[in-house]
Amino acid sequence: MYIRINDSDFILPLNSEVAQCRTKATLHHSFFYSATNQQPLSMSPLDYNFKILHWCGLWKTDEWLKGRKNWIYNFYTVVVCFFVFGMTGLGLLETFLSWKNLDVAIDNLFVMLSITSVCAKMITFLVYKKPIVELFKILDTDMCHVRNSKEEKTIEKNFNRLIWFRTKVFATMAQSTVALLILNFFIIFAPDHDLPYKIWLPGNLSTFIGYRYLLFYEIIATILANYVNITYDTMLPGIMILACKQFSLLKHRALRIDQKNIESNFQSYSSECVKLNKIKKPLKENKIFATCIEHQLLILKFIDTTKNIFGYTICVQYSVSGVTLCLTIYKLAKVDIMNPIFGTLIVYTSALLVQIFMLCIAATELTFYSCDFCSCLYEVEWYALTLPSKMNIMFMMVQTTKPLKFTCMKFINVSLDSFFHLLKVSYSAYNVLKTSSY
Repeated sequence: MYIRINDSDFILPLNSEVAQCRTKATLHHSFFYSATNQQPLSMSPLDYNFKILHWCGLWKTDEWLKGRKNWIYNFYTVVVCFFVFGMTGLGLLETFLSWKNLDVAIDNLFVMLSITSVCAKMITFLVYKKPIVELFKILDTDMCHVRNSKEEKTIEKNFNRLIWFRTKVFATMAQSTVALLILNFFIIFAPDHDLPYKIWLPGNLSTFIGYRYLLFYEIIATILANYVNITYDTMLPGIMILACKQFSLLKHRALRIDQKNIESNFQSYSSECVKLNKIKKPLKENKIFATCIEHQLLILKFIDTTKNIFGYTICVQYSVSGVTLCLTIYKLAKVDIMNPIFGTLIVYTSALLVQIFMLCIAATELTFYSCDFCSCLYEVEWYALTLPSKMNIMFMMVQTTKPLKFTCMKFINVSLDSFFHLLKVSYSAYNVLKTSSY
């Protein structure tokens, strides 16, 4: 009997008993979602992100799917979109109308471009909700779970700590930036009845009530945009780190494949199979390698799905981040050091750099762990294995011959090199803008 792994072109020979026990084990250990496939039942280091999405009206859970709660949550989602998308549209319109005054236009564009990227992130969560659920289902198959071994639990613990640490760092910086922005709203703009963000208004709304309404509108939009930013900019690097964790687990399991561990490995991989004495030794090896190959193909599928979901948004984010960084440096060069806005711009620039750096360093780590797994296959005791097992090792090597790179729209390669290239381009654009302003 032959079994095809994840619709790939590689077909693995298995006897009927092994194929049957493998199917039973997969069904038994599969990850159970709720009936609507909206909210997973297990805990993960990214659960915090989905909670924020739920509070922001972008992730509907089971309890809000029926009756009046469904209508209430849909209305809440519309209100959130009204705040963020409305301010973005009115701000970009005001920027276009005031382009004759370069300084005013730059002040408007500096803020509105950042919120434009937030709109793209919100659209991603609203449109790709089901694909995101399917993405996390890939990691909830049996071979992607941590097995009952101290080494694998340590690997999972270390990667989860890394995700939490980076999430806390960026969330702290982002919330500090928003806190300083709101503080500046009341210290600098409120006494003069001036709006922090220049938006196009259909009429004269300079009355006291109108001004308070508009100020409240911009503050709420800023807070919502900040939480969406925190969620997206920690989720995507977190997903890449989860892929790194899977490569690390697969490497650990591959290095344990030798003649001494074939019996114990096979028993751990197929606890629900037929008795071991009914399966010959080559079939035991075949079963172990079948699981490893399927695990590898699942990781590759997980990465490709991530690219398809977040690729366009990353492209928008890269473009917007480069322009925003250039405008931020331009504003810093013109603001007095004693001005309260100067400190806010410094914190904002730091958060922006950390935002881009986290994405690029996670993509670079993904490339490193994929290459590291390919290198570890040379350390397997292949000379003591059967010929089919050696062919299986060759197949896994072929899958990782080229370094795995996180590319977006086939021309943006997310890595540390692209991060430094973005800094160079932003600085060059700043020099051009500075020269043209004289």
